Amino acid sequence: MTNEAVSCQQERPLTGEPQGRLVLADSTTLLREILQTEKGTLQMAYLDPPFFTGQVFDMKVVLPTSSGKRTISLDTYDDRWPSREAYLAKMREILSGTREMLNTRGTIFVHVDPRISAHIRLLLDDLFGGSHFLNEIVWGYQTGGRSRRFFSRKHDTILFYGKTSAYYFNLSAVPSGTIGDRQNHMKRQTDETGRTYRSIFSGGREYRYYDDAPVYPGDVWSDISHLQQKDPERTGFITQKPEALLERIIRSSTQEGDLVADFFCGSGTTAVVAAKEGRRFLTADSSELAIALTDRRLAACTIQGNPPLYSVESPCIQDETRISAECIAATDGWNIRLLSFRPPRAVEIGLEDNGAVDHFAVGYLRGENFYRYRTLLGEDARDGKPVFLPAAEGIPALLVTDCFGKRRVYRHTLE
Repeated sequence: MTNEAVSCQQERPLTGEPQGRLVLADSTTLLREILQTEKGTLQMAYLDPPFFTGQVFDMKVVLPTSSGKRTISLDTYDDRWPSREAYLAKMREILSGTREMLNTRGTIFVHVDPRISAHIRLLLDDLFGGSHFLNEIVWGYQTGGRSRRFFSRKHDTILFYGKTSAYYFNLSAVPSGTIGDRQNHMKRQTDETGRTYRSIFSGGREYRYYDDAPVYPGDVWSDISHLQQKDPERTGFITQKPEALLERIIRSSTQEGDLVADFFCGSGTTAVVAAKEGRRFLTADSSELAIALTDRRLAACTIQGNPPLYSVESPCIQDETRISAECIAATDGWNIRLLSFRPPRAVEIGLEDNGAVDHFAVGYLRGENFYRYRTLLGEDARDGKPVFLPAAEGIPALLVTDCFGKRRVYRHTLE
């Protein structure tokens, strides 16, 4: 049996229709393409674009080697621009295209920081109209450095706009706690049903505030923590946002089945939360590493006991990398094991065999599409754990994603 590297343009679920799309593409290029057929289909967009920092960002990854473990740096994105004008011209095109994608009840959240927020707000006022500005949300956090030259910068800004005055928004979907969680000077009492409350008299009337009544966030969000170093959500992607932040945004501005978009998906938080909340999603990034990371996070999700259904539109590479895998016929299918995989870059930095495997999927080739049945992650992927592939139409195949973000597909051919 041989394992031959083949061309693959897209990855899809073996059964069921994708509820989400993960696309390797530049945002402006993708928007020009999808506006031809999908204009007006989007309910909400969350954009977390580059902040015009002038920096190149990387991601630290710990990998197994023959002598222990090794930490390497992988480039994630380049935030250097010829000028501020060039940056803003790019953002204008993206924001304009996103507005065209929104339906009449749609909204947009643009996540920036204080260094560029004023410029982005002016763009949004121009494109959406100042009357459609809804909030400047301040997300405050405690992590980060301290400065002695000025007050430490401890917040991001999220600009919230509706496409029209008929936008959808549901504050009741995002309670941030209950009245009882808050300390105040009012005396606690109990009514005839046993419910506790606080009260105040004003103008001859009693106003009661029940402890179990929900309270809702305003436009300053200090109750959602920035991801800490040892947070289990952390992936190593430096600009990763917490799921709680996207939960609040998605729940407040969409309903189940709505389409959510993120054209700078980064670590994939928007896609993951959208999938968990029963929303459809369209997420894109120009970084192969971002696509691979988002794919891994989605594959690790379970919704009512099943993984989410999504497609990955990221062409696989064909190079000199070879694999050793066995595909043993079983009753009604195949048992597949990945035995050996070592791409050139893994050899260069001294990784052990299979040490560069981030995750792999088993499925079938149909033309130039790979139809995914199941994905193995982490140690399960590297340790040669067998996985069953039920009989279906197509050629049994294996899609391997390495720790550098590269994807390769190998078909199994019986000799």
